[in-house]
Amino acid sequence: MDAELTAHPGGAADALELAARHSPALRACLDEHGGQSLGAFVRTFAPSPPPWATRACEDLWPVIATHIEALYGAETARVAVAELRADPLIPTSNHFGVDTFADSVHGTLLFGMRPLPQGRPRRTTVILGCSSVSMDNLTYPMGLLLYEPGAGQHSAVPLRLPLYPNRYRRWTAGSVPPLTAPMVERASRRLAASEREGRIGAATARTTRGFLRDDLGRAGVLDLPRYGMQAAAINTALWSRLLPAGGPRPVHLALEAVCADVAARDVRRPNSLLSLLCFDPGVRSAVLRLLDGQLACWRLDGLDRRLARPAGGQSREGTVFFWGMREDGRRVPLTHRTRGGQSWLEGRDERGEEMRQPLAPEALAESLAQGRLVPSLLTCFAVLAFARGLTCVGGYYQTGYLPAMRDAVASAVSMVDAPMAERIREVPAAVHLAGLQCAVLVTRAGASGTAGPLELIAGGGLTPALLQRVRGIPVATAQAAALLEVLPHVVARTELPDHWRPWAAEALRARGGGTVPRLRLREGTALSDHAREAATST
Repeated sequence: MDAELTAHPGGAADALELAARHSPALRACLDEHGGQSLGAFVRTFAPSPPPWATRACEDLWPVIATHIEALYGAETARVAVAELRADPLIPTSNHFGVDTFADSVHGTLLFGMRPLPQGRPRRTTVILGCSSVSMDNLTYPMGLLLYEPGAGQHSAVPLRLPLYPNRYRRWTAGSVPPLTAPMVERASRRLAASEREGRIGAATARTTRGFLRDDLGRAGVLDLPRYGMQAAAINTALWSRLLPAGGPRPVHLALEAVCADVAARDVRRPNSLLSLLCFDPGVRSAVLRLLDGQLACWRLDGLDRRLARPAGGQSREGTVFFWGMREDGRRVPLTHRTRGGQSWLEGRDERGEEMRQPLAPEALAESLAQGRLVPSLLTCFAVLAFARGLTCVGGYYQTGYLPAMRDAVASAVSMVDAPMAERIREVPAAVHLAGLQCAVLVTRAGASGTAGPLELIAGGGLTPALLQRVRGIPVATAQAAALLEVLPHVVARTELPDHWRPWAAEALRARGGGTVPRLRLREGTALSDHAREAATST
């Protein structure tokens, strides 16, 4: 850490240190890259893929192309797959759905700045977002996140503006029904009420009102038959407002949908990694034991207790290999059982209804194809990263569990296939773009605040001049800019000081926050490019 950080007691050093102490990913990024510019960092943050990955990924690209074509068209699929072949690297820490979560939007923006080999600019950024999470998770695909405070009410930021009724909060993002016009109309009324009550700033309210009317609520979106198709169209509209013409466009896909297609093939291949994990008794037993209690995996004792109860209750135990899916869109956690010499996946939903799934190749493939099962995170990473060498770019949580998954899978597989185990150990597992934000808004009181995508749009969007400026921001400064959002996600509330919000904002000022674009939102129309550039020069 450099002298400027340590020279501000109570400011940058302490706030960044608190975040870094609780997140190995943030610690590594600060220590190894803190003085590097974002432009240099995005070029070099990921190691080269293992040498065998190029060939191993060849059967993955057609699957991804099929999913992209269904949502974005044939030309986008062609371009995106060509870019993936050139740079086999995919963000996998986002959650699927309409994305207004500031940290993931800034991460997507930074990934899009990563040039292809030979310095060619990207035209697409393919993102595999987790769709088996509940609609009310921290990224809030259930609605929109708005970050401009009204009347200085920082404690209300971000404001959650729901699109879906509360009854869908426990549904997964991959199973909810499509948005409807009455949902958008209710959101518009809630937005107007929030503005009247001073819960949201006028500039963001104005931009959101237009976004609901012109983009999210238009017939071409609401007529689409599935939420995933709607989310693709809505995110495309959001980014077309956010970035100048010609900039890279995110291509959001559901992680589990892609991996279900790949897994359905792999379970039919006796020598595939997934077949070893599911069907070889020794390998399966070792993996179940090694990952028991690990983050994003399972707790076998909890799954056993759940199965023994007449009502399952809300799931907190993870799942083994796959999630069961109920018809109403809720997940069923599963565990492994052996009955009469046959392996099963069994679970109980929160209403007490039991689900049984034969753990056999054809039965798994059929259930995956019909949507009765969705792959767990372990299974997704097994078929993408461990079997094919795809580099999966995570956030500050993924870097905590993906190395543990890789090492456990390699250890288990080494009992039957040492060369495969060695290949698995070569897969990068700690690659991340997390806790980095490249612009902030300035509140009425003059304090720094988190800038989500709608705030960035309200400030006029990101011009080519601003994007060039972003490339020169030091990594540690971008970390300081993210603290207002990152701290409560990586540090337990009980360990945050009472004054943590102004303390985190001071971190940016102390760490040379003048290098970060600062968007001053106005009550009237959106700022012109010239006025916005002037506003960011402080």
